[in-house]
Amino acid sequence: HPKTATPVPSFAITIREVLSVDKQVQIKQRMAKQFVAKESVKVSDGAAVKRSKSNGDMSVKKVKVEAMDPSKASSAVVKKEKKDKFELTYRSRCVCVFQELDGVDVLIFTLYVQEYGEMCAEPNRGRVYVSYLDSVAYFQPKKFRVLMHQQVILGFLDDAKMRGYHTAHIWSCPPLKGDDYIFFCKPDNQKIPKAARLRSWYSKLLQGAKKEGLVYNISNLYAEYYMKRKTALELPYFEGDYWPRLAEDLIKQVEDKTKPPTKPSQRKSSDSNAATAAAASSDYSTIPPDLSVPATTSTKHQSGKHKGEVNMDPIMQKLKAILEPQKEDFFVVDLHPRCHKCNTGVINRPYWILKTLVPSPDGINDVIEALKKAKSAAVKSSMLPRHYHHYYCASCYDSSKNTLQSRVDASIVGAKKAQDIYAAVQAANSDPMTFNYAGHDILDVKYELQLTSSVSSLLLEGEPPRPNLALEPDTDELMPCEIFDTREAFLMYCQNNHCQFDQIRRSKHSSMMVLYHLFNQGTTGFTFTCHKCSMTLTSGKRWNCSICLNFNLCEGCRAKTKHEHPLHAFQIVSIPQPKHKTSAEIDMHNMEGSSILLDTASSSRKKNAKKRPGPKKGKGKGGHAGSSKKAKMDASSQPPDDPALATPAMPFP
Repeated sequence: HPKTATPVPSFAITIREVLSVDKQVQIKQRMAKQFVAKESVKVSDGAAVKRSKSNGDMSVKKVKVEAMDPSKASSAVVKKEKKDKFELTYRSRCVCVFQELDGVDVLIFTLYVQEYGEMCAEPNRGRVYVSYLDSVAYFQPKKFRVLMHQQVILGFLDDAKMRGYHTAHIWSCPPLKGDDYIFFCKPDNQKIPKAARLRSWYSKLLQGAKKEGLVYNISNLYAEYYMKRKTALELPYFEGDYWPRLAEDLIKQVEDKTKPPTKPSQRKSSDSNAATAAAASSDYSTIPPDLSVPATTSTKHQSGKHKGEVNMDPIMQKLKAILEPQKEDFFVVDLHPRCHKCNTGVINRPYWILKTLVPSPDGINDVIEALKKAKSAAVKSSMLPRHYHHYYCASCYDSSKNTLQSRVDASIVGAKKAQDIYAAVQAANSDPMTFNYAGHDILDVKYELQLTSSVSSLLLEGEPPRPNLALEPDTDELMPCEIFDTREAFLMYCQNNHCQFDQIRRSKHSSMMVLYHLFNQGTTGFTFTCHKCSMTLTSGKRWNCSICLNFNLCEGCRAKTKHEHPLHAFQIVSIPQPKHKTSAEIDMHNMEGSSILLDTASSSRKKNAKKRPGPKKGKGKGGHAGSSKKAKMDASSQPPDDPALATPAMPFP
């Protein structure tokens, strides 16, 4: 009966973005020097091309660098350091998932991401990075918990794709035992996935997204950068990622290896020459050539030394030894088609697809796989049948149209041969793996290829191609948040306020605290100091910079100070005090009253001592004073019977 049937429980879910601020990657010293040197080379090359065009000469000539006066070297370095500044800015976002359990919203999932938009410099431009994610196992129904996590991540990737970002990066790294990423004190029965299980979880998630057409290609950092012979400066540099942690050490190792030994005559140089040399060596342009330039122009001795290496960049070679064992943990996901020839993302423009068709019937695929093993070792690997799924932009397709079409025509002929051989295998009623292919021509057997054109999914039907500037400007309002500013800030907030998630009742209380401070910014109890006047901010507004570390200004200094980054206003709310005092506060108040009474009695005693004739000053005063002090302590240690004797005893003169 409908009245007696148990109603189906409903679990309301709220997905809320709680943080959206601009931040800056904290680039370490050696890596910053490498990036600045690369940018300076680009600027100088562009200036040389511009000068050659203005002179009517289209050839780019090498610019001769004249020696600088040693007396002006140090000042030039200081000016250059101020002028040359390399920044990687990004939009930091935090997404939280709440679920209503027993009428209370409970925080169950948190995701931190980084978005490097059009204003960011290379190599980070147009990329998104899944920084951290964490959850607690209270989602209901439990069987849909994994699905909820996946849908939140896929929703973010889909949103990033629609806004023009071309690549997503994910580092699969589970926390160590006892460590917390975001949530403080998880349930004891919640298991932490191992590295292999977490990697498999991400792989299944991305493979499903690829089948749905959300992503186009799934690779890893090792295959995309080391195997494709890219330099270390082309690796994306994300805040908190694995590569920035290693970059400084690897660059230092290469610099120490390539640094020439110091001659004895150089050690005896004067202090002025040494200072000049140090200033010149600190110049961003004086970088060992093999740190930023591939070693294709190296000597025969160096090429022989690194024989067999795919990537000749010295830093990438050192990174290979560390990265190769765990290369599957670093996912590189193409959100848009990437041209196979020029390696650029195709966004808001038409493109062409060269892909292998699935053989029909299925037995043809078994025949082709058997033919691969039957071919002799003398046959080149490029002649073996392979699967293709390549994308080409409009310009690359126009330049190689004839080659691609001839490859498609040859594949049709090769696929027809495969069908004939399959018919012979079927007629002999034999297994494709054991069939004798000696009497058949197997050199030109191939999979059938198809070359088709397509249009970016961001374009509406009939809409013309958009310009190359595909990234949409981020028009979202900045939404700073004190407790979710970083994952460390939220973790510290939970630790300081005892917001634990190890039990459902504690999770409810912690979530209520988080929601209160989320909607009442400035009530967290943190104290801030003005960066300009060093005054503690207790009222009014504080103006915070999300890019600079611990930068806050009061309202007065904000009007007088010009800052290079945007400032966000936080209302400082005084924390309300309880109306009734606790027993501990009452005891503290009584102790303060007693101390005031003691000070009053002591001052009156000193006044009376001045009026009375005292003993002459002598060496015996110390012992007398000590005994009186002891008597005072003994008298005060026993409770007096008369309330009038509750005051300390007055010492006799």
